[in-house]
Amino acid sequence: MKENIESKNIGNRKFIIELRYEPKVTMLDAKGALVEKIQETNVFPYTHWEIGQSEVIIRDEKKKEDAHNVVWVTLNRISFISYKINSVESFYANFIKVYDAIVK
Repeated sequence: MKENIESKNIGNRKFIIELRYEPKVTMLDAKGALVEKIQETNVFPYTHWEIGQSEVIIRDEKKKEDAHNVVWVTLNRISFISYKINSVESFYANFIKVYDAIVK
């Protein structure tokens, strides 16, 4: 894949895609299955997950401060945050993998 952003220009920027939708209350009952679906996409080499009252958070590192990639799913929002990307295309492709896993 062609790198369209030179590494020297990325620096410590944060890349975020956030998608909002109508609240899905059934997500509260399916949080564990949601974690499994996202983990099966293999968008991170290592995943650490947390299940809260109204959200599921998946990171590529156990410590929040060390994480480079975070997926945050709530009742009405999916957020995909990356502090380190190879290209915009790969970042978007990883988001689509997570999104497809969630909606199926």
